[in-house]
Amino acid sequence: MRQTGEVIRKAGSRAWVKVCGPGAACESCSGCVKLSDTSSKIDQVFEVEDSLGVSVGDQVILESSNQILLRAVAILYGVPLAGLILGYLVSFFFTKNDGLSGIWSLGGLLAGAAAARMLVRRLGTTVVPRLVSHSLNRSEGG
Repeated sequence: MRQTGEVIRKAGSRAWVKVCGPGAACESCSGCVKLSDTSSKIDQVFEVEDSLGVSVGDQVILESSNQILLRAVAILYGVPLAGLILGYLVSFFFTKNDGLSGIWSLGGLLAGAAAARMLVRRLGTTVVPRLVSHSLNRSEGG
């Protein structure tokens, strides 16, 4: 995912970039409404490695990997689904009762959801963006 931001501080080889809330492109897209709070207007500040030689006030483009988000989504949906299926199959193997197996599958779903939540918290969800380039958007009009 790429975002535009402004360098607000520079110290050695590190730069602090303020990324504003959703831009014009995000306002017309509802693709990630469920994944993040796009109604939030709070600016975020990221500390990044200065690989471009930026200065305070420069408009830059940050890029972050989607792997962390995809891994979290896979765990949060996959583990409970596996618990649901496993709960049903194991209980049906022992009881041969479809109704009882359905109840046990719900138990497997809940156990899988609890396990998925613990796994995602343990893995962490820290996003580390990197500087990609200077932005062509200049607030001064130049």
